[in-house]
Amino acid sequence: MSFPSVPVGLAARFNPAGAGDRAVARGPLGHQRGRSTCALSRRRARRHDCPPAPVRAKENGTRALGGHVTRVKICCIGSLGEAQAAARAGADAIGLVAAMPSGPGPIPEPLIADIIAATPPTVMTVLLSAETNSASLLDQVKRMQPKAIQLVDPAAAAAVPDLRAAAPTLRIIEVLHVTGPESLVDAERSQADMLLLDSGAPDAAVPELGGTGRVHDWSVSAEIVRRADRPVWLAGGLTPDNVTDALRTVRPYGVDICSGLRPAGALDGQKLASFMQAVRGRR
Repeated sequence: MSFPSVPVGLAARFNPAGAGDRAVARGPLGHQRGRSTCALSRRRARRHDCPPAPVRAKENGTRALGGHVTRVKICCIGSLGEAQAAARAGADAIGLVAAMPSGPGPIPEPLIADIIAATPPTVMTVLLSAETNSASLLDQVKRMQPKAIQLVDPAAAAAVPDLRAAAPTLRIIEVLHVTGPESLVDAERSQADMLLLDSGAPDAAVPELGGTGRVHDWSVSAEIVRRADRPVWLAGGLTPDNVTDALRTVRPYGVDICSGLRPAGALDGQKLASFMQAVRGRR
């Protein structure tokens, strides 16, 4: 089952069950005003006292591993219909891919902006960007107004302080392409709010910055999670068949999936349901 694109516009706005939250005032970069001290405190968020998105344990995740609720991010969203499907399935976040040097999923920025505007506030909208300087990244944030930005190129790490200063409520996710034990050092150096462990090859002749469908060394990822003082997402080659083993081995804050739900390119509804069940069904 796949999900066709839905015409974007006022009539296409959606509000799945449980997402009838009040509208949130937004600042000049589209970020929420009037949020609680908890939501604005990076230090507390890093201690995991303040999850980056509202989650109802019985609906949007599964309680496992000592009460932890595993978050789910459905990436490479290609249409409003796919965003709707992810939200209805209980995803805590959706990933929207801007221009990339390679890999699946890039869609036009106007479509990204329309999907973000139509997404209920209970779902974290994540913009995946290959830009590396703060000015270009901030321009993208202004145009599309995501709740979070995912920096897929290692060179973008230097832009984190400027991003935080200019957009203090924007959640910053830094991608670490796990290549071996040296990735532990990269994780410790990160200044981002969250980490996402993936299986790219940023130094390749044609950089691979995500969506490879490859699994990396989960033992390295597990050690990064063990040492981390902030939420860590696991990506890279996840499928409905291996995600249970991944959760048991790595124990991440959340899981991120793209190609594992897209055998023919579009989001597969049956695989989406199987993946959500595999994550939620752990006891």
